[in-house]
Amino acid sequence: MFSEFEPDFTGKSNLSEQSDKTGQSNSTGESNLAKQSYITEKSNYTGESNLAKQSDITEKSNYTGQSNEEITEITIVDFANTSAASWQIVNDNVMGGISRSVLEMHSDGYAVFSGTVSLRNNGGFASVRTQARNPADLSDFKGLSVRVLGDGKVYCLRVRTVVNGRVTQYSYEARFTTTQGAWETHTLPYSEFKAVFRGSGVRGNPKLNADAVIELGFMIRDEQEGPFRLGVSNISVYR
Repeated sequence: MFSEFEPDFTGKSNLSEQSDKTGQSNSTGESNLAKQSYITEKSNYTGESNLAKQSDITEKSNYTGQSNEEITEITIVDFANTSAASWQIVNDNVMGGISRSVLEMHSDGYAVFSGTVSLRNNGGFASVRTQARNPADLSDFKGLSVRVLGDGKVYCLRVRTVVNGRVTQYSYEARFTTTQGAWETHTLPYSEFKAVFRGSGVRGNPKLNADAVIELGFMIRDEQEGPFRLGVSNISVYR
């Protein structure tokens, strides 16, 4: 669904249908995630992708907040088959800071978001994000999950949506704490995502409406000065 800033992901029905099938793919051809990183409804999908990976998994200790429950998961961004060119770096230099970051693909089939956070010049954050051509209806699911290789720091998974036909200025974010050198899957219910704008809460605290998701990204902030390195295998929706 997401990639190259030109994915076409519009399909609620296709995601819903896939969540009831185990170990199958809705692909009609070979994977082409560099052009299509989000799952789309069949009637609207013009690319070829087997991105709609699905598995019924039994919850293990490295999942957060969902212990010993069976979860149905659908991968919506698989970094083993996508391109770094589809993701945009946005650091605190937009406001005078000097933090630096980059997203690169590892030879083992995952992305690495890394860099250095600096608090100089009132800075203090680094981020990476990708945006789709069209919003996706992910409201049939409970939340998002991320499979990451941590460095012991705290990161945010960020989401932007479309309201009344326009992309919101604010984002929604949910934090997850990583473990140095360990692969973990963090499940993040929609209820944990809080509306933020330039690091502050949004008046009225609007709740995340997952029926029109158009942007996903990662951010490190909260005065976590110094080098960071986050490996990311995939982003999924779950129920």
